[in-house]
Amino acid sequence: MSTITTPGTVRTTEPPSLLTVAPGRTAGRPLDPEARRDLLVDRLVDRLTAGRAEYQLDDWLTTLVSAPDVAYRHEIFTDLQTTAVREGLTEFSVGLQHVRRILAMAAKLYYRSEQRRWFLQVARDYVTTVRALAGTLGVASLGSTALRGLASWVDGYVASPGFHALSAEANELIEQFDEIRYRVRVHGDWVQVRPVDPDEPELASRVLATFDRFRQEAPKSYLQQIRDPGAMDHVEAAIASFVARLNPDVFASLGVFCSRHQPLVPPALDRVERELQFYLAYLDVMAATASPGVTWSLPEIAVDRELSVKDGFDIVMVLGGSTDMVVPGDCRLADDERLVVITGPNQGGKTTFARMLGQLHLLARPERPCRPAVSGCPSSTRSSRSSSGARTSRTCGGTCTTTWSAHMPCWSRSHRRVWYC
Repeated sequence: MSTITTPGTVRTTEPPSLLTVAPGRTAGRPLDPEARRDLLVDRLVDRLTAGRAEYQLDDWLTTLVSAPDVAYRHEIFTDLQTTAVREGLTEFSVGLQHVRRILAMAAKLYYRSEQRRWFLQVARDYVTTVRALAGTLGVASLGSTALRGLASWVDGYVASPGFHALSAEANELIEQFDEIRYRVRVHGDWVQVRPVDPDEPELASRVLATFDRFRQEAPKSYLQQIRDPGAMDHVEAAIASFVARLNPDVFASLGVFCSRHQPLVPPALDRVERELQFYLAYLDVMAATASPGVTWSLPEIAVDRELSVKDGFDIVMVLGGSTDMVVPGDCRLADDERLVVITGPNQGGKTTFARMLGQLHLLARPERPCRPAVSGCPSSTRSSRSSSGARTSRTCGGTCTTTWSAHMPCWSRSHRRVWYC
């Protein structure tokens, strides 16, 4: 079993993958570019990946070929329907993004003392984020194998000696830095830094109290807001170096702390947070398109050759904000039926209905001649029943032989749950 090294050289097993039953297994084949454009699924992909470029979600919008992986993702989407679980995992993701952002910023700073101080602060933020995740997963009634495994891993990680050392050392050092007091005297281009004499009286409050009796009305403020450049200049760096000379033990401990706890975030936890975006992105789309006429559901994966769609609709219309114009449609193929013939007047919805069927085929698993399928993401139908057998349907002027593998929520309305094809 693969392992990682946590802070303090404690070795633990890696958390489970959120995408596949077997960690490290390739998710599937990429979507066919022509089919994506023809069925306007590119717009769905753009919406899913918007604001998440760093996660490279396109890598996972692929065809799933493993039935266990389909069920594996269904379980996670079902758990994420619980508000507390979804909000807790979202907060974990936001917290880890903050940690990565601060670490990246600190790495670009010029002065080492400033880099180390930022590392110390973000280490405490990281501890808070991970403990909050453990709390969320610990009290939730989880049904998915993946999230139960993640909860177990996080519990073990938080209880490890290395994590305890990280937390205790960070809190102790921050308290020590908060207790540092010094005075700065500036005269022209000359700066003096000296420790605070404990017997030296504090005069600022006395001066303010003396002149407070003469206060009549709030004077107009002529103070100018000075933009903080986000990094120390050479004068501030010089003052920090003088403070370090006055408090050598604290700054030496900070250097040891930063060296000992590198890397701060285990790569495996970074991987989990990236995989989590696959689900959060689709849940964001579902929330943004929620309306009385738009319902997301889970599919029933059948072993027969039946295809059944109830109240399906074109997701492109929903993404465009036209939820009040959605007219759902049904489709059923059973027994020896293989062909769908769509007739009707101009502007009667034939193209929209055909595109809806094409999207459902694409987001399932068309094997030949176009091989795409977005694995594990929601689609739109109230009720859907898809089979594992081969079936031919004519949509958008092209014929696709498809093998159904429902692993993403679909846009139809039959099960009143999330449909994953």
